Amino acid sequence: MRFCNFHDMLNPIVPNILCCISFVMLGLAACQQASKGGNSDTPCQIDTTGQRTLPITDEMIDFHPNAQTVEINGIPTILTYNNLQGSNALQALNAINGGATIPSIRFAQEGKEALTQLTNFFFHNPDSIFVASPYYLGLVNAQGDVLFKQPINRESVKMDGIDFAEKLITSGADSPLYYNAAENCLYVGLRSAQYDIFQDGFYEGAIAAKIHLNEWRVAELPIFYPERLQKERFSTLKTPDITFLSDRIVYGFRYAATVYVYDLRSEQTQVFPCASNFTKNEAEPLVMPTFDQNVLNKYNAVNPAFFRMTYDPYRQVWYRAHFSENYGEENGIFGKNETFLSVWSNEFEPLTELRLPWNLNPLALFPTREGLLLYNLEKIDENVARYQLYRLACK
Repeated sequence: MRFCNFHDMLNPIVPNILCCISFVMLGLAACQQASKGGNSDTPCQIDTTGQRTLPITDEMIDFHPNAQTVEINGIPTILTYNNLQGSNALQALNAINGGATIPSIRFAQEGKEALTQLTNFFFHNPDSIFVASPYYLGLVNAQGDVLFKQPINRESVKMDGIDFAEKLITSGADSPLYYNAAENCLYVGLRSAQYDIFQDGFYEGAIAAKIHLNEWRVAELPIFYPERLQKERFSTLKTPDITFLSDRIVYGFRYAATVYVYDLRSEQTQVFPCASNFTKNEAEPLVMPTFDQNVLNKYNAVNPAFFRMTYDPYRQVWYRAHFSENYGEENGIFGKNETFLSVWSNEFEPLTELRLPWNLNPLALFPTREGLLLYNLEKIDENVARYQLYRLACK
């Protein structure tokens, strides 16, 4: 098993700010773990006592915050990308017994078919695994064969429906890849190539698109920043977190609890408050734009942050983790933020909400048939990965 620091593990798939902020909060926050979680008057309760201790091979990283939960040959699997210490492969961790569900899917690091510095991937089936980097989209199979490699995000690249001098295709923890087989379309994020986050133009235009693979045509989707972000600044808390499904797109922004749902059939957007019962539900805007990292660290420490909605297809519910505002000193010292997990119905009605113990990482939520797996940060053995198994029970 390979050890690494969290900065290495998170880069490039999770924005660097999470390396600086999220795990400091996780490592220093304090709360106790109970056998059951959730308010007693909520429709659902969570049994938090289950555990999984999964043996891992020497080459595996034991955790990745942007993994995908899939079933391979009927086996629940946590699929991760490992780019550490010379590795360049997708690795499949058996979520029941540990070890590898299938051999690592290795990518060439040199030559015409090289696939490196991946920012995301989407496992459709063993014959169709989509990958993304800042400069190309690719399709591979479980043997590592490259089926296509399409350049993106260079002004010299021409693609119908997008001008890379104005817009860039993005794919990371905040806007994962998604392949819609019925449409033969790949769903991706978009961001401005012309403006930075402190310029109004950055917040104009669509922030998601689908790519018609038959003709390599980009179609922007009506997914936008709220108008408020054109007037006020929230540092990295303005980040959109997008979840693509076959029938809808669910998205939000880290500065607020509000969730937006775009229905792909009706082409209508609904807005849900998805409020927390324990914390503030919106961050305060920055008084003045700044690049001062100390000021930004303090700002992020004293405000809540709401992360991406994760869909559980087995129970047809949604999970979301968020950090509370800092209850500590005014200078924004880390250590007094709490972490919460909320559960919502498929119609975004609140089911339960509970505090998470400090040793569980809420940025990686893995729904399985047995329940929700959360990675345990406490290391007791370098040859195993530890997870807590949360089981939802509703009245």
